[in-house]
Amino acid sequence: MTIVDNLVVPYGPGNVANWIDAGWQDYEMWSAHRGGSYDWPELSMRAYTQAVINGYGCLEISVNRTSDGVYAAVHDLSIERVIFSPDTGLPPVSEMTWAQIQAYEAAGPINFRERAPEPFERLETIVNTYKASHVFMVDPKGTDVSHYPELLDLLDSLTGNVLGEPGGPTRFIGKYVGDNQVWADALAERGYQSWGAYYDTDWVTGGAGFPASSAAMWTLLGLNYDASQAHWTEIKATGKKVLGHICVTPADVDMARSKGADGFQVSGVEQINPVTD
Repeated sequence: MTIVDNLVVPYGPGNVANWIDAGWQDYEMWSAHRGGSYDWPELSMRAYTQAVINGYGCLEISVNRTSDGVYAAVHDLSIERVIFSPDTGLPPVSEMTWAQIQAYEAAGPINFRERAPEPFERLETIVNTYKASHVFMVDPKGTDVSHYPELLDLLDSLTGNVLGEPGGPTRFIGKYVGDNQVWADALAERGYQSWGAYYDTDWVTGGAGFPASSAAMWTLLGLNYDASQAHWTEIKATGKKVLGHICVTPADVDMARSKGADGFQVSGVEQINPVTD
């Protein structure tokens, strides 16, 4: 167990292998999408804390690199969509300093506007808060490919769980939506597990032989929970574990599970209980 803000919260899987293979939570993989973006200001420390309290073993984090080299927990190229202010015309994260990012705060999600504002966080701040018990899925988003080695160096350096294990591949999974061979190769070269997330529409844009032609680069796969059964059957035929995404309600989880999902990427962390749903 871990004590956060005077609360005793559920203990996580401890390492990536436990989350994927060792039967933690009845052999299903549960991941909190941006910490729980349906319920809380996305990618905020409050969101991740609520996800941990609600029993999610993997915390998904999108990052963009600031102009001064900070990996900020921001999903879009710009902070405009999520900021708690009317500012528009802001430059991309890559052209802002970390101090400039910190001058803004994140608004609550559309269904819970009152749950705000929350400050933006650095990747390592989130990781260091829950590294004793949880694993992390990191998506480099708009980070330039030239900085992938630097980002992986950072992940390698974030050590110190209670099992005495290092960081790197024991604690992190690399993620990307769609075809990113450069990121997939960089992860594979350092021994990281990787998650490639797909949608029904990729069968149109992916070209001949999809998903096999693209899915081979990832160790784990994902498909939208409401994709056709034919596409679920095809992606499951790769023999890799597949997460259904992005689930908001228990009905979404039930649908993904009925189609063969091995786990779930969840934004509705308050609606969906990993223990009972």
